[in-house]
Amino acid sequence: MALTLPSVPPKLTNREKKLAKKAAKAAVVPTPSKPGTIYLGHIPHGFFESQMHSYFSQFGTITRLRLSRNRRTGKSKHFGWVEFASKDVAEIVADTMDGYLIHPHRMVCKVVEVDDKVWKGANKVFKKIPWKRINRDKLEAKRTKEDWESLAKKEEERNRNREERIKELGIEYEFPVVGGEKRKAGDGEKEAPLKKKTKKHIKG
Repeated sequence: MALTLPSVPPKLTNREKKLAKKAAKAAVVPTPSKPGTIYLGHIPHGFFESQMHSYFSQFGTITRLRLSRNRRTGKSKHFGWVEFASKDVAEIVADTMDGYLIHPHRMVCKVVEVDDKVWKGANKVFKKIPWKRINRDKLEAKRTKEDWESLAKKEEERNRNREERIKELGIEYEFPVVGGEKRKAGDGEKEAPLKKKTKKHIKG
């Protein structure tokens, strides 16, 4: 009885090998990467939110971006944070940009873990607050009698606080009082009016 040998599979061609590798990669579902955040320090003047977004989006998708600013003036504090959709991208950016020279400083770029509080005000277009106009409008606004009484009351309270602090130091000082009179710190009685000095005529 003749034995039948199992058939040997033919060798794959180069084209078939490439297709097999491609199929194998597609079969493996990659684990989605977590978002990654970088801290940026020594950010130069003029490199604001729009410029930062335009520049760093070349590396990958940006999900959140925040440049720290002064609350009153709105000026940049020269540090901020950028969150990428992928932590791998954040690490590449940190390796590339840390120590990068942007005249006159070298940029600091580190991968960090941050609290959600850091992102308060992120992804917003900064609008300069017109503080000069606001303060001018307040000064020029008409005040009622109640407004003036409230201002006078606050001023007197501030003067009392000053008197207490200066009295503790043992210093006597005259404070202006609303109404034009003066009083000394620690004195409860009114001072006697000062006598006017008269000039003496010297006979030649």
